[in-house]
Amino acid sequence: MGRRGRPRKAGKPLVVCVRLRLWPGEDDDLIDLFRRLPHGRRAAAVRMALRGADLSRLRQMTEAEIPDEEILEGLGRIAWGFAEE
Repeated sequence: MGRRGRPRKAGKPLVVCVRLRLWPGEDDDLIDLFRRLPHGRRAAAVRMALRGADLSRLRQMTEAEIPDEEILEGLGRIAWGFAEE
């Protein structure tokens, strides 16, 4: 029987560690978002934010997979942004 799960990605990843300090009263929306996200989905949410995706939908998707269309849309915005420079 073959290996189960996702296939391994080629190459070695760049690991970026970020520590955020979120202050009650100032960052309540982000505090709420991170409290609702499953621990394993936080990195995906940060990647989406950096790519310019609409994070307002994350509250509805806290336990679901992030749709590929939304990820591709964010990547498309980046690609078109660089093309216009």
